[in-house]
Amino acid sequence: MFALPLRLKWLENSSDGRDWLRELPAHVKASADRWELRLESSYADSYVSIVFPAALADGSPAVLKIQYPHPEGEHAPDRESRALESPGWPRCDHSASWRA
Repeated sequence: MFALPLRLKWLENSSDGRDWLRELPAHVKASADRWELRLESSYADSYVSIVFPAALADGSPAVLKIQYPHPEGEHAPDRESRALESPGWPRCDHSASWRA
């Protein structure tokens, strides 16, 4: 399991936030399994997402980010995918259903 960053505690103040937090461990595990990631401790300064430094099965560095669904973050996966399409940047893959 993982420790929830303190800056995500604000999500406990709404039913949608509590639902997201309750389901988060299963989604982190499913995402890590899907991409065969070895996760490290999450970054402490996340406010609307949980972000883990990670390694792929071959040892290559990776990051797993799972975004809390909110209007300002609706297009974040598209922006991040475009930003990371430059040569030398890692592949950006995401799950639209859970913003992972």
